[in-house]
Amino acid sequence: MKWYNSLVLSIICPPAAVYCRCGICADFIANICLTLLCYFPGLFHAVITVF
Repeated sequence: MKWYNSLVLSIICPPAAVYCRCGICADFIANICLTLLCYFPGLFHAVITVF
């Protein structure tokens, strides 16, 4: 996946971007929790994990 596609996916749906990068792992579960808690922590975590 190209970097700009990953960035757009991170903005639209952070857990999906982490899933595409890592699969089902601890980062994916953590990102789901962060996104449910509040959108922005999940977004920051997704951007850091993907890049």
